[in-house]
Amino acid sequence: MAHTRLRLASSQETNSVALQYENIIVKAERAYLFGQQAQVQLLYRQAFGISIKILNSSKANRVSFDRLVNICHCCFDFCPLPKDSDEHYFLEIAAVNLATIVTTRADKEMRIQALSAYSSIANLAAHLVNYNHSNRAYSIVVCFQQLKDAHV
Repeated sequence: MAHTRLRLASSQETNSVALQYENIIVKAERAYLFGQQAQVQLLYRQAFGISIKILNSSKANRVSFDRLVNICHCCFDFCPLPKDSDEHYFLEIAAVNLATIVTTRADKEMRIQALSAYSSIANLAAHLVNYNHSNRAYSIVVCFQQLKDAHV
């Protein structure tokens, strides 16, 4: 698998959410090696949910944004591409959460990191627009452009 592994330097909590995320990624990689595609998809979706939870926590930092971008790439590469009719549209969920950080956080550094992560999500959405003319993906790209213009 070609995604960059984000390791925890140390964790006092063996049940930390970040450690749960890492364990799920390891399980997904193992499932991929054994050709268990349905399990891979399920695990990556779980990891995506955890990355959103971490991003919205008070402990969010630069790694939280990197983690979200990485899991979006994994979902994009190893899960079925989202359709406009899908209830769980991971790119849209990521974009909405990042846009909220950009527009509501007081910390300028966090806003910049969120905008950078949103750029990566918008890039994935642009690929989807080119591939299947997704209206929801196009909306993500347009919203990113508007957010970037307003906050840069």
